[in-house]
Amino acid sequence: MSTLTGIPPESLLSEGADAQRDLLAPLRAVRARLRAYVVIGAVLQLLLAVLAACLLQFLLDRWLRFTVDQRAFLNGTITIFWLWVLHRYLVLPLERPLPVDLLARWIDARHPELHENITIAVQLAQGQSGDQRSNSPDLIRAVVRDACSAARRISFMSVLDHRRARRQGWLLALVVGLTAASTAVPVVAETLRTWFARNWMLQDVPWPQRTYITPVIPEGIESGRRSVPIGDELRIVARIDGEPSDTATLHWWTAGGRHGAEPMTRRGGQRWEVSLGVLTESVHFRIVGGDERTREYLVDAVERPHVHRTVARITPPAYTGLPPAVLEQQTVLDVLRGASVEIEAGTNRPIAEARFVGPDDFSIPCELLAPDRLLARLHTVAPEPAASDAPPLLIPGVYRFELRDAEGLTDSRPVRFTIKVVADRPPTVELRAEAVGAMVTPLAEVQVELRAEDAYGLAAVALKAQRGEGEPTAISLPEADLLERDYRGTTLISIAALGAVPPERVRILAEATDRDPATNVGVAPPLELRVVTAEEFLSEMARREMELRREFERLVSEQRVYGDALERVLTTIGDESAQNAVRQQLSALARRQNTQASRCVAMRRQFAQILAELRTSRVLRSAEERRLGELIIEPLGELGELLIPQAAGAVAGLRGEGGAERVALVRAQQAEIVRKMQALLANMLEWEGYREALALLREIIAVQGEVREDTLRAIEAQLDAILGDPAEPADKSVQP
Repeated sequence: MSTLTGIPPESLLSEGADAQRDLLAPLRAVRARLRAYVVIGAVLQLLLAVLAACLLQFLLDRWLRFTVDQRAFLNGTITIFWLWVLHRYLVLPLERPLPVDLLARWIDARHPELHENITIAVQLAQGQSGDQRSNSPDLIRAVVRDACSAARRISFMSVLDHRRARRQGWLLALVVGLTAASTAVPVVAETLRTWFARNWMLQDVPWPQRTYITPVIPEGIESGRRSVPIGDELRIVARIDGEPSDTATLHWWTAGGRHGAEPMTRRGGQRWEVSLGVLTESVHFRIVGGDERTREYLVDAVERPHVHRTVARITPPAYTGLPPAVLEQQTVLDVLRGASVEIEAGTNRPIAEARFVGPDDFSIPCELLAPDRLLARLHTVAPEPAASDAPPLLIPGVYRFELRDAEGLTDSRPVRFTIKVVADRPPTVELRAEAVGAMVTPLAEVQVELRAEDAYGLAAVALKAQRGEGEPTAISLPEADLLERDYRGTTLISIAALGAVPPERVRILAEATDRDPATNVGVAPPLELRVVTAEEFLSEMARREMELRREFERLVSEQRVYGDALERVLTTIGDESAQNAVRQQLSALARRQNTQASRCVAMRRQFAQILAELRTSRVLRSAEERRLGELIIEPLGELGELLIPQAAGAVAGLRGEGGAERVALVRAQQAEIVRKMQALLANMLEWEGYREALALLREIIAVQGEVREDTLRAIEAQLDAILGDPAEPADKSVQP
């Protein structure tokens, strides 16, 4: 019980009890009634918000056929709206404080005739009396007594809007009743169950209707979204269940603003289909037919998985000593037998599974380094030690990556790799003999050059000489123990040291071995040399000189004919009407002159070869060396490399300017060429006559030697007969 402060309690027992009964208790009742009205209004607002949101949700889902994620998002939005309504109309009002002095002011405001006595009495009853020393107990008792008397004459509940509260209560009951009654209707109950299952249980149950349309192609589109490769034909096939529909229309649109409506074609039974052509961008669509309006479906245009970057790492065998080769964006690979290959491929999208497939059912799984990085490991020989789970050996042929992403899409145009397994070729060996032909004398010293090369390193080189059918003899080579990838060595082989005599043959053999464990041996074509006497060798050289002299005679004859043709053209240079023809003729003559120069140079090389072979076989005399060098080789070089090319250039220069001085120069050059050629030919003929006489003399000496030997044999036979030697009967047919 409240008491009046500042006054002895025993003096206010009756007034305090009256204030509690007539003032404070009615005010608390008003507060309780007010809160009850607030709860009724808040429940009504919440129920209306629930019904409105559910109705909106029902209409949207019934018309638009939301997907599960769309329905879940709408549920969250509606729940937030309901919580706001509950907080706005129930939580906030109930949390608002309602002190009795505030209610007392409401009462005084409703009854102005009380002159705020209720408010003052309540404040005094709650101890709000100011300074106790200035309080008058009699006055306080009088105020409380008057307020209690006035409170008994009025109704505190009149400050509340009872009509509004009753209206809200009846409306709440009506809404609850109608809602409960509607659920008893079977059609409504079924619809509500479908709505609840779809929107709050998030189940994919169809709305009750007569016709049901379900897209079935592309496969997996039933979920609402399906990825289709860009460039493929977008063909949509739907199945119609329930009551058949006469028509079905596919409405489609894209993010780029394109849209349209395509009538679908019935394809037997209850299947309808339509083609939208080649897919270039993502397409949204829905199908309308009968009383069905399907939800929105999305065909997501994606690229097929494919390889867009490759790095091949080829590790050569250990014996090569080479570092691994890294090849980017290269699809033709030459792999040395014994090497291992790793091909790393980068893809345009994450890959779920990948295999590296080749010929003859060759297939290995790829290692996924990352969702968009693959690695295929290949071997050309079995690893050591052998492993039971080792991949199959690489087979030469065409390979490809078979890709499949998480959505089951594959690469329709895979990158193809052509892999060739290349065997380590034997070393390349070349054997050359300087200044030697097919014939040599027993005194010859042949200079031989051996060249060997291998891409992966040489292990050994060897040079041998074989006399007849005997065993080959090894010949030492310089620096043969310091081998890398190539070797060049020169050595001198003495025919006399080999013991070869006419008419034996000498074969010079060369070979090289590489570092391949399989031991590849490279062999050069053998050099065949026939050992002959000095006379036979010189006779062969004379024959070759005679052939060259005859060829030079033809060259001199052609040069004279050329000079006549040139002279005829020179006489027409001043004729203006024939200038074009003259230029063409001069060009042809210049080319013809250059051909003569080339023939002179070639002939010079052949004479130089004869001179070198004479030196090699050690049958060259000083006079012979001077004749060939100074009287034949040097003049041929002067003709082929200086005089004739200069003359050809002068003839060609007449095409631009044909003055008298230039014409005279050309004529002088031609005369000099003919003079030099005639002098050179005279040297050849003079020495050839000398050689013929020398050869005849040698034949006479040889015949005289044979006659002498025959005479001596006859004398010996006669002496044996006279002396009576039975072992050697006289040859009566031989006359001394």
